[in-house]
Amino acid sequence: AMADWKPKEKIRALQVMGDIGDRKSVAALRREALGGDESVRQAARDAINKVSLEVDGALEQLKVGLTAREDDVLALLADGQSNGEIANSLFLSGGTVKTYVNRLFHKLGVTTRMQAAKRYNDAIARDAD
Repeated sequence: AMADWKPKEKIRALQVMGDIGDRKSVAALRREALGGDESVRQAARDAINKVSLEVDGALEQLKVGLTAREDDVLALLADGQSNGEIANSLFLSGGTVKTYVNRLFHKLGVTTRMQAAKRYNDAIARDAD
Protein backbone atom coordinates (compact mmCIF):
# COMPACT_ATOMS: atom_id res chain seq x y z
CA ALA A 1 0.00 0.00 0.00
CA MET A 2 1.10 3.52 -0.75
CA ALA A 3 0.86 4.41 2.95
CA ASP A 4 4.00 2.34 3.58
CA TRP A 5 6.06 4.03 0.85
CA LYS A 6 8.82 6.57 1.42
CA PRO A 7 7.98 10.18 0.46
CA LYS A 8 10.21 10.07 -2.66
CA GLU A 9 8.46 6.92 -3.88
CA LYS A 10 5.04 8.48 -3.29
CA ILE A 11 6.02 11.67 -5.11
CA ARG A 12 7.20 9.72 -8.16
CA ALA A 13 4.03 7.60 -8.22
CA LEU A 14 1.88 10.72 -7.94
CA GLN A 15 3.76 12.36 -10.81
CA VAL A 16 3.19 9.28 -12.97
CA MET A 17 -0.54 9.26 -12.11
CA GLY A 18 -0.73 12.90 -13.16
CA ASP A 19 1.20 12.22 -16.36
CA ILE A 20 -1.03 9.38 -17.51
CA GLY A 21 -4.17 11.32 -16.61
CA ASP A 22 -5.74 8.42 -14.77
CA ARG A 23 -8.97 9.95 -13.44
CA LYS A 24 -9.67 6.87 -11.33
CA SER A 25 -6.49 7.57 -9.38
CA VAL A 26 -7.73 10.98 -8.28
CA ALA A 27 -9.33 9.56 -5.13
CA ALA A 28 -5.94 8.18 -4.07
CA LEU A 29 -4.33 11.47 -5.03
CA ARG A 30 -6.82 13.39 -2.89
CA ARG A 31 -6.07 11.16 0.11
CA GLU A 32 -2.36 11.87 -0.28
CA ALA A 33 -3.05 15.59 -0.69
CA LEU A 34 -4.63 15.66 2.77
CA GLY A 35 -2.00 14.02 4.93
CA GLY A 36 1.62 13.26 5.52
CA ASP A 37 4.69 15.02 4.23
CA GLU A 38 4.24 18.48 2.66
CA SER A 39 6.25 17.51 -0.44
CA VAL A 40 3.95 14.51 -0.97
CA ARG A 41 0.85 16.69 -0.47
CA GLN A 42 2.15 19.17 -3.05
CA ALA A 43 2.94 16.39 -5.55
CA ALA A 44 -0.59 15.05 -5.08
CA ARG A 45 -2.13 18.51 -5.63
CA ASP A 46 0.01 18.99 -8.76
CA ALA A 47 -1.11 15.62 -10.13
CA ILE A 48 -4.76 16.40 -9.42
CA ASN A 49 -4.42 19.70 -11.26
CA LYS A 50 -2.72 18.00 -14.19
CA VAL A 51 -5.46 15.37 -14.48
CA SER A 52 -8.16 18.03 -14.13
CA LEU A 53 -6.69 20.07 -16.99
CA GLU A 54 -6.93 17.07 -19.32
CA VAL A 55 -10.65 16.55 -18.74
CA ASP A 56 -12.99 18.06 -21.29
CA GLY A 57 -15.88 20.18 -20.12
CA ALA A 58 -16.38 22.28 -17.02
CA LEU A 59 -18.81 19.81 -15.44
CA GLU A 60 -16.42 16.91 -15.98
CA GLN A 61 -13.60 18.95 -14.42
CA LEU A 62 -15.79 19.65 -11.41
CA LYS A 63 -16.56 15.94 -11.06
CA VAL A 64 -12.94 14.74 -11.19
CA GLY A 65 -12.34 12.75 -8.03
CA LEU A 66 -15.97 12.45 -7.01
CA THR A 67 -17.48 9.03 -6.50
CA ALA A 68 -20.63 8.17 -8.43
CA ARG A 69 -22.69 8.58 -5.26
CA GLU A 70 -21.09 11.97 -4.47
CA ASP A 71 -21.98 13.00 -8.01
CA ASP A 72 -25.59 11.95 -7.41
CA VAL A 73 -25.75 13.86 -4.12
CA LEU A 74 -24.21 16.96 -5.72
CA ALA A 75 -26.75 16.96 -8.56
CA LEU A 76 -29.66 16.74 -6.12
CA LEU A 77 -28.12 19.32 -3.78
CA ALA A 78 -27.70 21.69 -6.74
CA ASP A 79 -31.36 21.09 -7.57
CA GLY A 80 -32.24 22.51 -4.15
CA GLN A 81 -33.11 19.30 -2.33
CA SER A 82 -32.64 19.10 1.43
CA ASN A 83 -30.60 16.31 3.03
CA GLY A 84 -33.87 14.54 3.88
CA GLU A 85 -35.09 14.75 0.29
CA ILE A 86 -31.73 13.53 -1.02
CA ALA A 87 -31.85 10.64 1.47
CA ASN A 88 -35.30 9.64 0.24
CA SER A 89 -34.32 9.99 -3.44
CA LEU A 90 -31.20 7.85 -3.07
CA PHE A 91 -32.48 5.44 -0.39
CA LEU A 92 -29.84 6.59 2.12
CA SER A 93 -29.98 7.62 5.75
CA GLY A 94 -29.87 11.31 6.64
CA GLY A 95 -26.52 10.77 8.37
CA THR A 96 -25.04 9.22 5.25
CA VAL A 97 -26.20 12.15 3.14
CA LYS A 98 -24.71 14.57 5.65
CA THR A 99 -21.38 12.73 5.35
CA TYR A 100 -21.52 12.92 1.55
CA VAL A 101 -22.35 16.63 1.66
CA ASN A 102 -19.41 17.32 3.99
CA ARG A 103 -17.08 15.35 1.70
CA LEU A 104 -18.36 17.34 -1.27
CA PHE A 105 -17.71 20.61 0.53
CA HIS A 106 -14.15 19.52 1.20
CA LYS A 107 -13.49 18.24 -2.33
CA LEU A 108 -15.06 21.29 -3.99
CA GLY A 109 -13.39 23.73 -1.61
CA VAL A 110 -16.67 25.28 -0.48
CA THR A 111 -18.33 25.79 2.89
CA THR A 112 -22.03 26.09 2.03
CA ARG A 113 -24.70 24.31 0.01
CA MET A 114 -25.21 27.48 -2.01
CA GLN A 115 -21.55 27.58 -3.01
CA ALA A 116 -21.59 23.90 -4.01
CA ALA A 117 -24.78 24.37 -6.03
CA LYS A 118 -23.35 27.48 -7.71
CA ARG A 119 -20.16 25.64 -8.70
CA TYR A 120 -22.24 22.80 -10.18
CA ASN A 121 -24.72 25.04 -12.00
CA ASP A 122 -21.96 27.35 -13.29
CA ALA A 123 -20.17 24.33 -14.73
CA ILE A 124 -23.33 23.22 -16.52
CA ALA A 125 -23.83 26.75 -17.89
CA ARG A 126 -20.22 26.92 -19.17
CA ASP A 127 -20.67 23.60 -20.95
CA ALA A 128 -23.88 24.87 -22.58
CA ASP A 129 -22.04 27.82 -24.18
